Amino acid sequence: MTHQYEVAKTKLQRYNFIVITEMLRDPAYVDAVERLFGVPGVGERVVSPWCEVESHYANERVPLVIQNETLTNLTHLNKIDIGLYHEMKDCLDKGEGGYDFPAWDPNRFETNETIRVNYTTFARRPTRGYKKPQREWLKKFRNT
Repeated sequence: MTHQYEVAKTKLQRYNFIVITEMLRDPAYVDAVERLFGVPGVGERVVSPWCEVESHYANERVPLVIQNETLTNLTHLNKIDIGLYHEMKDCLDKGEGGYDFPAWDPNRFETNETIRVNYTTFARRPTRGYKKPQREWLKKFRNT
């Protein structure tokens, strides 16, 4: 174990709840998250990276060149990171009734009674001056 591992673990343990994003594919996990926060529709929200198309194209055009020493160091740090991920993820108890998260209790959280949110609708705010690129974005680079 390294010092960075302990620092990262300490920071993670300060949070009351950590969402493991790939677990949002598990309906039982989604149900438990929805019960905990009292918010339906958590699993229906699909988000993809806004720069995915450009990033893949840029990586093809200018492949990353990495020194062996850097690769070795990154591989070592990645193994430590994966270990921390598994330590955090493995503490989830999935019993026969699903994940054992507590149910929503408004007395546990400071709430603002004047704010009402319609949880049945979800609209992503448009980003300012940017539109997610379509596959056509790549066409302008085909002849360069």
